[in-house]
Amino acid sequence: KDAILHVSLRGCESEASVINQLIHVMETTLNFHFPVGNSYSNSHNNNQEIALTAMINALKQKSVFLILSQCEDLVQRDPKALLNVLTKLLSNLENLRIVVISCSSIGDVHVHGCRQSFHSIGPLDDESACALFKDLSKTRFNKFQDPGINALTPNSPLMKFLAGHPRAINLCRS
Repeated sequence: KDAILHVSLRGCESEASVINQLIHVMETTLNFHFPVGNSYSNSHNNNQEIALTAMINALKQKSVFLILSQCEDLVQRDPKALLNVLTKLLSNLENLRIVVISCSSIGDVHVHGCRQSFHSIGPLDDESACALFKDLSKTRFNKFQDPGINALTPNSPLMKFLAGHPRAINLCRS
């Protein structure tokens, strides 16, 4: 892969805000500079199309793995916005692979001509949940030189409370 991009869509409410987030990440991660400046962030369809075309042209010759996380806000507010952006990107970029992550169902999202699969991730087993928490928490605990992270076991009250849910583990460790 030429690039792996992680784009959080938390707070996105429309197709324009998704495009804005995608371009922002491309500008900061890949040092792309788009000719449309900040005009892509407003709601005029023409500006959205200019921005999307510029993004597609910038990625045409690249092999990109795109991770879109925290899509639940967008799906609840404007379910078609995600589908529209995915359709435009996937129909124009043959070397693009996308993983969409959402805490809630993204509904019946099907992009014509693309192979899709959906996976629900349930709670982790006790050992895996504890290992994940420790791994995600290392930086924070080491920063404060807190040895408590090493004493954490799968039977600890905190681990029992989190019940193996990856999202809860991720939120709690920060």
